[in-house]
Amino acid sequence: MHKKPLTLSIVIPVYNEELYLPSCLGAIASQTLMPDSVIVVDNGSSDKSVSIAQSYPFVSVVAETKPGVIYARDKGFNSVKSDIVARIDADTIVTETWVAQLHKAFGDETVDAVTGAVGLYDAPFARYNHLVDHIMRKYVYLFGTRHNKPFLSGPNMALRKEMWQKVKVGVCRDKLTHEDIDLAIHITKAGGKIKYDRRLRASVSTRRYNDSYKDFRNYMRMFDFTYRRHDLHGFRVHSASTLYWLGYFLVHPLRHVLRISNRLFQPDIPFDTDARKNPN
Repeated sequence: MHKKPLTLSIVIPVYNEELYLPSCLGAIASQTLMPDSVIVVDNGSSDKSVSIAQSYPFVSVVAETKPGVIYARDKGFNSVKSDIVARIDADTIVTETWVAQLHKAFGDETVDAVTGAVGLYDAPFARYNHLVDHIMRKYVYLFGTRHNKPFLSGPNMALRKEMWQKVKVGVCRDKLTHEDIDLAIHITKAGGKIKYDRRLRASVSTRRYNDSYKDFRNYMRMFDFTYRRHDLHGFRVHSASTLYWLGYFLVHPLRHVLRISNRLFQPDIPFDTDARKNPN
């Protein structure tokens, strides 16, 4: 008897993403295997994000009026009817085999969640810079213990809907929490297995590095807060934040140079030197 094929939906939290959303949804439209549904969660956008999303026939738009990516995520995850809930950001561009690779990963019935490396498509060496992220994540995955290595990367992740139903009541929902890391910790504590798959690749923009030093420092403190609230310590759990800090000091001073470079050599790739927008 053949097993029923798994169904898969992609959730994308959105707040004023008119610049990045066309590339994000265009990458989904080019998949070798299309998802069963794509849900854009509008978190109070005042730009053209909703109309852009509605212009793609495979996209459904739902609204979440409570501001914050955590609540937008919850709305999207709870709206999904599929077996697998995939999650990316509005500035994510996935590879054309991304959905197909997720189906392969979840073919292993012991796997409850999957994540992969994330590169920067508007930074130098765009085809290869994901390898830095890969090396860091592979190190944590291979050498961390069960209790200090859990991670999911918000722009490139998926989990079983069954696991979401199991942990959704307990996940943390304050604004000082990195919701993807917190979700990974709760999955691990619930006995779930998170797989790191290097073939599951996605890229995002460098816009987080447009933040002022003060704003970026506050963002990075969320890593410490998230791990400390779960009593997790050590270098391995902070390796991601170390890499982020390195990226900030490399990219932030060059963001205007990168804008000119991208206009000349990658005119179809969205690029913004403004700080990332967040709903109030």
